[in-house]
Amino acid sequence: MTGIDTAIEALENVCESVSFMKNEEDPLPDSYIVLSVRDDRPEVYAGDRDEQQGLQVRAAWYTKDRPQRCAREMRCALRDVGFVIGMTEYGYDNETKHHVAFVEAEIDDNCDWNESEDK
Repeated sequence: MTGIDTAIEALENVCESVSFMKNEEDPLPDSYIVLSVRDDRPEVYAGDRDEQQGLQVRAAWYTKDRPQRCAREMRCALRDVGFVIGMTEYGYDNETKHHVAFVEAEIDDNCDWNESEDK
């Protein structure tokens, strides 16, 4: 399972509607999460091979309610599956008329130096 899959699965435990990059539902639900990738690149190399991948994501929970509860639930869900939580921000989206809680998080794929992808 990739880090993105792990994040989506964790966030689906706190919100019914989770999408990657953009929510295409019409009409938009009252509460939904959009996950985007901030950075996805190798962090550890051995010889000429990347041995460990790092992933930074940004989860945005759009809600008609107060966003602070949503941010706390996202942070807890992501932390429970191994993400390290970074910045949390709040805003309002005039286009969708939703409050937004943004949470940034990162994880690495915990490489196993004895495991080979060539198997």
